[in-house]
This record gives sequence, C-alpha cells and structure tokens, in this order.
Amino acid sequence: MTLVDVWGTRLFLALAFLCLPICLFYPVTPNVTFGALLLLSFIFLLSQGRYSHILPPLKSIPFALLFTTWALVTCLWSPTPGSSLSSVGKIVITLIGANAFYVVQTEDLHKRFMRWFTAGFIIATALLLLDEVLNTYILRTLRGAHRDTPEYYHGITLLVLGIWPILNAYKHQHLSRRMLLTVAVIVGVFYMTDHAAKLAIIIGLVACLFTVTASKFFIRTAAVLSAVVILAFPFALKHMDPVEVIQNNKSLLMKPSYHHRLFILKRTTDMIFEDPWLGHGINSYRNTMIPEKKGQVADSQLRQFEEDPGQIYDIEVLGQGLHPHNLSLQIWYELGAVGAVLYALFLLASLWRISGLANRRYELSTFMGMYTSIFVIAHISFGAWQTWWLLSVGTLLSLTLWQTIKPRMKT
Repeated sequence: MTLVDVWGTRLFLALAFLCLPICLFYPVTPNVTFGALLLLSFIFLLSQGRYSHILPPLKSIPFALLFTTWALVTCLWSPTPGSSLSSVGKIVITLIGANAFYVVQTEDLHKRFMRWFTAGFIIATALLLLDEVLNTYILRTLRGAHRDTPEYYHGITLLVLGIWPILNAYKHQHLSRRMLLTVAVIVGVFYMTDHAAKLAIIIGLVACLFTVTASKFFIRTAAVLSAVVILAFPFALKHMDPVEVIQNNKSLLMKPSYHHRLFILKRTTDMIFEDPWLGHGINSYRNTMIPEKKGQVADSQLRQFEEDPGQIYDIEVLGQGLHPHNLSLQIWYELGAVGAVLYALFLLASLWRISGLANRRYELSTFMGMYTSIFVIAHISFGAWQTWWLLSVGTLLSLTLWQTIKPRMKT
C-alpha cells in the first residue's frame, strides 16, 4: 500500500465521518465534503494506475452522454455562455467523480467507509434531535444570524438521502435497529419546517416497501412514470391559474413558499412554450430573475384573497429567482424538448436495467427509496445544476448503486 493510499484512506474515512454532521448545520459545506470524497476517489485510481476505470463505461451511460453533449451544444445560444459551460463542467465532473467513487469501493474499503459514515450519520441525527426536539438552540446559534430558518439547510436533505445506504449497511442487523434509526430520522426531520424533506422520506419509504414486495414490476413502473413526469410536466401546468388554485385550496395559504412556487411554476411553463424545442440554453434561467419588489395585482407581485369571515391574505410573489424549484421545468426551459426526451430516456433505461438484477430485493428496495427521495426533492426544492446538489447526489447515489449491484462488479 503506497503512502498516498494510506493517507488517502485516512482522509477518506475522516470525511465519511464528518460530512453529514457538518453539512447539517453549515449548508455551504456539501460542496467541500462530498467534492473531496469524489476527488480522493479520483486520486486513488490515478495512484493505482487504474486509468481505464476513471471514465464510466460508455455502454452503460449512453443517454447520460447524449444528454451532457446536448447541454454543451445549448451553450451556443445561451445568453450566459461562461456560466453555461461551468454548469456542463459540473455535470461532467460529477459523472467522473461518482464513477471513481463507485470503482474504489472494494469490499474492505467499503466496510470501513460505511462504519465511519454510519457513525457520522448517527451523530448528525442525534444533533438534530437535540436541537429540534429539546429546543436547545445551541447548535442553531452556530448557524449564524442569517441561517436561522431550518428549511434552507442542505443538511436535512442529505440526512434523508443518507438513510438509504445506512439501511443497506444494516441489512444483517436486527430489524428493530433499522426501525429505530429510521424513526429517529423521521422524528428529527418532522420537527423541521422543510416540507420537501418530509414528503421525500415518506414517499421514499413507500417506494421501498413496494419494491420489497414486487421489485421488478414496481421499478419498471417507476421508470415509466418518471419518464412521463419529465415529459408531461409543462403540459400539465400549461392552463393552470395560480390564483384559482389558491382560491380553491385555502390550505396553500398556510405557507408562503407554497403559493410562491405556484406562480414560479406557471411563469416558467409560459416561458417554456416560447421556445419549446431547443430551449434557451443551459443555466439561462438565472437571466429571468425578477427583482424583489411589491407591485400591483397586474404585476403579479401582490395578491389578496378574502375568506367569508373577512380575513385578508397577502400573497407575495417575490424575486422569482435562480431556478424554478422543479427539475422537469428547468430541463424543459433550458434544454428544450430534446433535453427532456434524452433525460427521460436516461431515467427509463437506467431503472429498466437495474430492475433486471436477480436476488437483490432488499438492496433494490433501498435503492428505490433513495431514487424516489431524490426525484421528489428535485421537483420541489433545488436547482438542477447546484454544485452541492450534483456532488452530494452523485456520491450517495453511486454508493447505494454499488451496494445494489456489487456481486456483478468487474474491476
């Protein structure tokens, strides 16, 4: 074992331990921690002379390659070619880094990694419960004056996604231990105000249970539904009137981000149909940002609704910003129908292939739990090309994928 391997492994395990506890309270850090994991994996392969394993096999990701190539082409008509090239670069780096992370997961290293990762996960969960259930506010103070709203934290999302490889590693543990850990995460997440994380973990658990009972059928059904959602989303919202939806569903008035998102989704859909085929260029949505202000109803900035008792609700649509909070709409707007079709085919082909794995029902169930959690959050919360999102999802998804298909690995 070379000196690079020795120290690289130590750093690898240290990051595995620290990434979730740190990310839980400092939302900037996923870029560093998960990026470092992928970089160390890349260095491992270089130090071992395994150059042929650095790039993922092209036969395994044809649609991902086509999608990335099309994203690069759209830089030609993007209003911001510099940042557009940067976003394409993020996709490429994530693909290469996640593949490197996948390849270095030998049996021995994987076991050690999961021990440290699990320890960090349990500590992160305990910190969340301490801070939210006991209302100590000690750790909340560490976040800073501008980070006192839990729903903005990337760490909660990573805690929801991280439960799936942990449950995989706990396969041979008693069912009570797995249930206890899952309940602890659910309690912690439900004390937060991040509704996307709550919905993701609920749907993820449902998908996990369905996959256990009928893995091949459910995964292929999910594959088709995922492709349909990607392709049909703009058409489903084309005739939506946010005002009418809110008037008919007063529960949407309970949280400003609900009605705010309705106006964002509608506005994005309208812009998609201005150029539906080729899109406006990757990362171009940022140029559509509306300055934060209040205006008249005609400006769609301030909406008022009156209930029968006479209560007035102010519906503010402010600064519709850097991304539409919806993966399907962002791909449609920036990459057009071509990009949407390629991405839908990528999901369909990938899940269809995974569904053919034999004798891996438990691993497939946790994989689908993670996949559906990612899919839900991607359609509610974050931008498609955010660095922390790409790196974190790439790392955790490749980890769960390795756990699922490792008997078939050839390295």
